[in-house]
Amino acid sequence: MNELEEYIHIPKISKNINFWMLRTKRSAFYYEYITKGYIAIGWNIVLKNNINNEEDRLKNKLEELYPEKHPKTSLNKCHKFIFDLKENDIVLIIGDYEITFAKVGKYYEESNSNLNYISELEAHKQIENNLHKTNDILCPYVKRRKIEIIGKTNIYALNPYLSKAIYSNHHSLSSLNDYAELILNACYGIYVVGNKLSLTFHIDSEEKIDAISFSNFTSYLIYLFNKENTDINLTTALNSPGDISFQFIFDGLTFIKDNLLYILVIYIMIFGGKIKSKKTNFEITGLLWHIKKIYKKIKYKEINELKYENEKTKQKITKKELEIKELELNKEFDQMIKKADELQLLDSVQKLNVRPANSNIIQIEKFIQDNEDNTDDNT
Repeated sequence: MNELEEYIHIPKISKNINFWMLRTKRSAFYYEYITKGYIAIGWNIVLKNNINNEEDRLKNKLEELYPEKHPKTSLNKCHKFIFDLKENDIVLIIGDYEITFAKVGKYYEESNSNLNYISELEAHKQIENNLHKTNDILCPYVKRRKIEIIGKTNIYALNPYLSKAIYSNHHSLSSLNDYAELILNACYGIYVVGNKLSLTFHIDSEEKIDAISFSNFTSYLIYLFNKENTDINLTTALNSPGDISFQFIFDGLTFIKDNLLYILVIYIMIFGGKIKSKKTNFEITGLLWHIKKIYKKIKYKEINELKYENEKTKQKITKKELEIKELELNKEFDQMIKKADELQLLDSVQKLNVRPANSNIIQIEKFIQDNEDNTDDNT
């Protein structure tokens, strides 16, 4: 395993998952959902064991017991929640000023005799009277699904197209498959779907976007990842704040492993500031120096493996060829730093106020702590 894989966890997303939006009754149940790890939907008289064979009776009951003008629509939402949501689908749970991204889990029905249509309607009445703003109102819904939280975001940090899709839709449960890519960008920041690596950064600057800084930042990422058999696409939401999303379409299974170092370097450039370790704090320059030592350690290991294979297979690899290989490897990292200096990358990052869309993908502090005791000036 590449030594860097332990510290860089890039999610691999199935092409078969679906994306959903679930509202939380004027946000009354939002914090209960995310703290207790479940989502739910109303209409308690509709259950898994009766929805498919008692449709006419349920429609009549919904009209009788609930203030429902469109009982068929309510049944359809229940059916989606029970049958169409699948495990590992992604759901956006909507709060007042916050959105939580979560993986969908198993369906279950809460076995509590106090949860019925009467308790449900009472809770709705309290919410209509805005009592949820001063009192906790527990979710009375029976139909539930476990969830696994992926992350959260402030509504003002959302891509504007995704934001519009959410806040122009007032249904309790809706499909958001048309916005899959924007959702994944917001969830993970970096992820792989098929042969596509997507990498998203957020510009937090409230000022107008500096064109030169923007050009320098995008040029550096293209420089790092511009490899043979790789196509690069760039999409932006040119707002302040806004997103920059890179999509690398690659050929070959080793693309991710081959580019872990570059991913680590660009994240370090963007995080900036100080990163604490057991011994000291690292400014960016010191941190990059430290990464260089680890990089050389990895590359020397590759050279040693090459030497071992040479002895094992009796291939004729000359000492001169190994020396050239070693020299090339030593130059590669220095060229990355030189290019960053030429493009004034650190200055551009600061002017744009760039941050990763998700800061949990790269464990920089753990990387430093695990490796600082294992490096010396000879590696």
